[in-house]
Amino acid sequence: MPVVKSPSSIQKQLQKLTRLPAGRHPIVSCYLKLEPRDRSGGKYRIKMKNRIREVAQALPRLGLERAEHESVLADLRRIQDHLDRVSNLPGARGIAIFASAGHKLFEAIPLPRVFRSRLGVDRTALVGELAAIEDELGTFLTVVLDRTTARIWEVSAFEARPVEEFPGTAVRGRRFHASRGDAPGVGEAGYHGRIRAEKQRHYAVIAERLFALDKARPVRGIVLAAPGVEAASVEPFLHPYLGGRVIGRVKLNPKEASAADVHAATLEARERHEREEERAWIAELREKTATGWAVNGVRETLRALSQGKVRALLVRPDAVVPGFRCRETGRLCLTERDCRLEGGGMPVLDVIDDAIEEALRQHLVLDVVYDPTAAQSVEGLAAPSRPIRVLVAKPGLDGHDRGAKVVAAALRDAGMEVIYTGLHQTPEMIASAAVQEDVDVVGLSILSGAHMTLFPRVRRLLDEQGRPDILITGGGIIPAEDMEALAALGVGRLFGPGTATGDLVTYIREWAAAHRAD
Repeated sequence: MPVVKSPSSIQKQLQKLTRLPAGRHPIVSCYLKLEPRDRSGGKYRIKMKNRIREVAQALPRLGLERAEHESVLADLRRIQDHLDRVSNLPGARGIAIFASAGHKLFEAIPLPRVFRSRLGVDRTALVGELAAIEDELGTFLTVVLDRTTARIWEVSAFEARPVEEFPGTAVRGRRFHASRGDAPGVGEAGYHGRIRAEKQRHYAVIAERLFALDKARPVRGIVLAAPGVEAASVEPFLHPYLGGRVIGRVKLNPKEASAADVHAATLEARERHEREEERAWIAELREKTATGWAVNGVRETLRALSQGKVRALLVRPDAVVPGFRCRETGRLCLTERDCRLEGGGMPVLDVIDDAIEEALRQHLVLDVVYDPTAAQSVEGLAAPSRPIRVLVAKPGLDGHDRGAKVVAAALRDAGMEVIYTGLHQTPEMIASAAVQEDVDVVGLSILSGAHMTLFPRVRRLLDEQGRPDILITGGGIIPAEDMEALAALGVGRLFGPGTATGDLVTYIREWAAAHRAD
C-alpha cells in the first residue's frame, strides 16, 4: 500500500463515496491515527478493537433492521481483520476505511494525518475529514540551507516538491592566513568581515525568494531547516509579514535531505506548532468562558455549533458521548427531547464524532487536544466564540455616509467583523443581507427623518425570516421620544449625533456577552 495517495486519487475516492445512494444501506466509516506513538506496542489495534466493541454494543440504539444489523457487524469484522494484518497498514500517519456490504464497498485510503481515531455508522459515508484533508494541512514553504547553498521546497499534505535551488556566494570558511591567495594584504578582521557580508547576502537572497514565492502563491507557513544555526540566522532577513508565519526550525542538510525527509520534517514542525496553538486556545478558553465568549461542555458547544457561533472546535480525544440528530434541522443534541420541535431525533452513536464532521463542513478551526494537561480543561467539547459580526447599512435616500463609515471603522478596530452594504439600501435588502451573512447586529444610520418607518420595517422583516435574535441598533437625528417608541417595537439602543464611538462598541459588546450567555 502506498504511503499516501495523491490528491487526485483521494478526490476520485471521495467522488465515489459521495455518489453512493443515500439511505439505502448503512456505511461504516473508520478514521485511525497511525502516529509513531499509536503504532508503538500496537496501541492503534487495542484502541480500534475497543471502539469496535463499543459500537457493536451500541448498534441497537440505531433501530436497524435485523439484516442491516448483521451487515454492520460483518463490516466491523472486516475492518478489524484488515487492521490486524500489519502488511495492510500504510506508512502514512493515518488511514480511512469505508465499509458497506450492501453497497459492496470496502475502501482503505492512506492519509497524511487524522484528527482523531473514530468509528461511525450512518446512511452516508462520513467524508468530511477526507474532503478537508488538503485544506486543513495547507501548503508550506520549507527552505533547507547551509552556508553556501539553499533549496526551497513546496510541501503539501501529500508531497514535498523542490521549487527552487541556488548556490550562495559565501565560499570562505577556513581560518585566516595572511599568505592565502584570497586575502592578500587583508587583515584578519577584514577577512572575517567579508565572510559575514557574504553570508548576509546569502540569507537576504533566500528571504527575497521566499517573499516572491509566497506573493505568487500564498502559503500557510514557513519552515526553516539547516544542519546548524543557519536557520535562525535567516529569520532577521525575512519580511515582517513572513517572519510572523515561521512555524518552526528543523535540522536538515540540503546536500542530503530527500523529498521524504523534507515532507516528514515539515509535518513534524507543523505538529509542534499546533501544540503551541493548542495551549493558546486553552488559555483563551479559560479566560473567556466566564464572560460568555467561549463555551465548555458538550451540550453548550453543540448549541453554539448549530447557531454558527463557533470560531474553533476543541475536542477532548477520549470523549465518547451518545446523542441524537434532529430530523428536520440536522442539529446535534444530547437527548431526544431536545428535538421534539424539529421532527424528532435520530440516534447518533457519538455526537463528538459528528460534531467533528460538522466543524469540517463549516470550515472551522478544529483542534483535538492531545496534551494531557490541556485536555483536562475540555469537557468533551469546547469552543471560543467567533467575533461579533455587524452589518452597517444606510437605508433610504439619505446620501450622507461619512458617519456610517466612521462607525464601521471603529467597530472593525474593536475586533468585530463588519459588513458595510453602502448607500440607498431598502429594508428588504438589509434584512436579506443580514440573514445571508449570519450577523449578530444590524446597525442603521438614518439622517433623513424616516427612522419611525425604516427601523420597524427591518425589525419586522428579520422576525419574519426567523431571526428575532439579531440586534437592531443605529443612530441619526432621532428625538428621545422616538427612541423610546422604537425600543417598544423591539429596536435596541439608538445613538444621537456627537456620541463617542466607544459608547456604541461597549453597548454591542455588553449585549453580545449577555446574549451569548443565555
